[in-house]
Amino acid sequence: MKKSNSHNRTKFFSFLIVFVIMSNQGIGQADIVGTGGAVLSNNTPIDEDRYEDIKGSPYLFEEFVSGTLYQTNKDFIKDLKINYNGFSGSFEFEKDGKHYELDNEFYVKLEVVTDKFSKDRSDNMSDTTVFLRGLNPDDYTRFYMMVEGGENATIFKEFDVYESKRKIENVGLTIDVKNFGSQFLYYAVQGSTPKVFKLKSKTVLKTLGDKRLELYTKNKGLKLDNEKDLRQLVKYYNSLN
Repeated sequence: MKKSNSHNRTKFFSFLIVFVIMSNQGIGQADIVGTGGAVLSNNTPIDEDRYEDIKGSPYLFEEFVSGTLYQTNKDFIKDLKINYNGFSGSFEFEKDGKHYELDNEFYVKLEVVTDKFSKDRSDNMSDTTVFLRGLNPDDYTRFYMMVEGGENATIFKEFDVYESKRKIENVGLTIDVKNFGSQFLYYAVQGSTPKVFKLKSKTVLKTLGDKRLELYTKNKGLKLDNEKDLRQLVKYYNSLN
């Protein structure tokens, strides 16, 4: 029996609708193919001027730097121009002069080797920065920076950016001024619940809670107000039985 033209038209338009929907899912995305099965396709175009009324920068690095982004331990994309936005808690990358925001859920690790960070962050940063998803048991979707890991303690940190507001009186006018402020939050995991601490000697020792570390800190002359000293202490701690 011959099918009617109306039936064929209905079938054709159904196919066309599905085709358009599937095509539109990739509109605006920047697809990049990496090593293994890695494909950078889960991203969203962003407005580069969205912070123009706020002074300062929400980014960890002074400029977009070269990084290696991992979807798995074997599937990765190298030499991606990328930066971390501490205000949104997400990664952004550059391609063909445009900026895109990554969906954190599709990636597990980012490794960056650079010294392109401001001098006031030198106590909190090193030439190699490794971001990992899942370090915080209370927040598996957010990326944190690994500091030092081991059996007795794992230390990681978060680059947190916040917006502050203040009013300025100027010739009878009240002006609202917005600024970005930033801080590094440190976490120690000993068991299941992460503990937040500041990068200060007394706070670090109290958080880790092992008397042997006090003697080691004194003998080695560690100040524990910088990551170099903190790493040395935690490495020693993880070497103890």
